[in-house]
Amino acid sequence: MRLAPFHALAFDDMVTLENLGKEQLNPIEIIRSEVSPMIGSHVGPGTVSMAYMAG
Repeated sequence: MRLAPFHALAFDDMVTLENLGKEQLNPIEIIRSEVSPMIGSHVGPGTVSMAYMAG
Protein backbone atom coordinates (compact mmCIF):
# COMPACT_ATOMS: atom_id res chain seq x y z
CA MET A 1 0.00 0.00 0.00
CA ARG A 2 1.10 3.52 -0.77
CA LEU A 3 -0.22 6.52 1.17
CA ALA A 4 -0.42 10.12 0.02
CA PRO A 5 -1.32 12.64 2.72
CA PHE A 6 -2.31 16.12 1.52
CA HIS A 7 -2.79 19.40 3.35
CA ALA A 8 -3.89 23.00 2.87
CA LEU A 9 -1.79 25.08 5.27
CA ALA A 10 -2.00 22.30 7.90
CA PHE A 11 1.35 20.52 7.76
CA ASP A 12 1.37 19.45 11.43
CA ASP A 13 -2.13 17.98 11.17
CA MET A 14 -1.11 16.15 8.00
CA VAL A 15 1.87 14.60 9.81
CA THR A 16 -0.47 13.42 12.58
CA LEU A 17 -2.75 11.78 10.01
CA GLU A 18 0.27 10.29 8.24
CA ASN A 19 1.53 8.74 11.49
CA LEU A 20 -1.86 7.11 12.09
CA GLY A 21 -1.71 5.66 8.59
CA LYS A 22 1.82 4.33 9.18
CA GLU A 23 0.78 2.61 12.41
CA GLN A 24 -2.35 0.99 11.01
CA LEU A 25 -1.46 0.24 7.39
CA ASN A 26 2.34 -0.23 7.25
CA PRO A 27 2.74 1.44 3.82
CA ILE A 28 5.70 0.75 1.53
CA GLU A 29 5.79 4.38 0.37
CA ILE A 30 4.49 7.77 1.52
CA ILE A 31 4.11 10.69 -0.87
CA ARG A 32 3.41 14.03 0.85
CA SER A 33 1.80 16.90 -1.01
CA GLU A 34 -0.16 20.11 -0.69
CA VAL A 35 -3.63 20.28 -2.19
CA SER A 36 -3.86 22.04 -5.53
CA PRO A 37 -4.96 25.70 -5.63
CA MET A 38 -8.26 24.65 -7.22
CA ILE A 39 -9.10 22.20 -4.43
CA GLY A 40 -7.72 24.57 -1.79
CA SER A 41 -10.03 27.36 -2.92
CA HIS A 42 -13.02 25.11 -2.22
CA VAL A 43 -11.96 23.39 1.01
CA GLY A 44 -9.98 26.19 2.62
CA PRO A 45 -7.00 26.28 4.98
CA GLY A 46 -6.70 23.56 7.58
CA THR A 47 -7.85 20.75 5.33
CA VAL A 48 -6.08 17.39 5.51
CA SER A 49 -6.77 14.29 3.45
CA MET A 50 -5.29 10.92 2.64
CA ALA A 51 -5.23 9.06 -0.66
CA TYR A 52 -4.05 5.49 -1.01
CA MET A 53 -3.17 2.93 -3.63
CA ALA A 54 -3.28 -0.73 -2.77
CA GLY A 55 -1.18 -3.21 -4.66
